Amino acid sequence: MTTRPVRSTVNGSLRFAICCVICCVLAACASNDAQPSATTAQDGAASAGVARADTLIVAPGDSLPFTATVAPAAPVIHLVLDGEGLRFVIESSGSTRLLEFSASAEQVIAAVTAAGGAAQSRGTNADCGAGPVEFVSFENGLSLVMQQAKFVGWSARKTATSATLTTMSGIGVGSTRAALDSSYAAAVSRSTLGTEFSAGELQGVLASASSSAPITDMWAGTSCVAR
Repeated sequence: MTTRPVRSTVNGSLRFAICCVICCVLAACASNDAQPSATTAQDGAASAGVARADTLIVAPGDSLPFTATVAPAAPVIHLVLDGEGLRFVIESSGSTRLLEFSASAEQVIAAVTAAGGAAQSRGTNADCGAGPVEFVSFENGLSLVMQQAKFVGWSARKTATSATLTTMSGIGVGSTRAALDSSYAAAVSRSTLGTEFSAGELQGVLASASSSAPITDMWAGTSCVAR
């Protein structure tokens, strides 16, 4: 391959114009070299104790000349037991959302965690009467029951923080039979589990048949309770 020099196509007038531009640039550079830079002058003033023009000085008690933007706090969400699933209540607005049985298991786990529940354990139960299930247990006494990646049930037991798990009517583990009867038309009977109750879709066990007896366990949806 033969390499040929590229023949210049710039005419004389254009060459003259380019030379003028280059001369102007060189002159400007020389002028800048003769004077201290703006940055150097400002840094010198700062070292001498003189405030720079771009330095904001706020005396004690003065307010800033602008409005600071503060990121909004995350909303407080409360978890509520429900016979059809789990309900989540936003404290500031009072709005609620029900995650029904058959919702995505991972979605429900994430929602419970966001509401302050810390997952304690996760496993499987191949001997459940309803068929093999997975479960996730939380520190607040709540357990989620899952089948085929779907949320199908929950249960609540007594722990140090289980009193926070209640229905919208305030009934949960630790509530008395009297409180249960005042909120629901509960049917109470004896079974192999003890004193068992049913209130709509909610089920559970009382410590005894006494009106002062507390609820010891509650559940709704699919469960692995062996009678």
